[in-house]
Amino acid sequence: MTSFQEVYSYFLSKITTNEYINLTEAELEVELQQLLRISFAECVSFKNTSADYVLNEFNRDLTDLEMNIISYNMVAHYLSPKINSIELLKQSLSSKDYQMYSQANHLGKLIELRNESLKQFHYWMNRYGYLKRLENPKKAKVWQ
Repeated sequence: MTSFQEVYSYFLSKITTNEYINLTEAELEVELQQLLRISFAECVSFKNTSADYVLNEFNRDLTDLEMNIISYNMVAHYLSPKINSIELLKQSLSSKDYQMYSQANHLGKLIELRNESLKQFHYWMNRYGYLKRLENPKKAKVWQ
């Protein structure tokens, strides 16, 4: 059985942030599990796989590829609220040198990051489906 912690480590290796530093272990678990729940629900090709949100583990051992796929989707869902934040639409003033900075550039970079994560997620989901069909061509179903 793969624990959620293993998937969390894949996700955390893909981001750099300080926002999790001040969270307690329980708060961090809640945050990460919410991202995992949303992301795993979109992994429709993972047949015969379920998540136990009480025991914090999957019903079987996930492959590295499967954990990587989930983590790319977690990155995309991690970035989405930041993109949708109204604060990014406001202008900010730097008190250090009194220059006005547009948040449009920052927003654009966040959107690029999210889109790249989604691109990776979809690429690897397609690749995963293809590999599964190669493993068992008689039982393969085209899911696209």
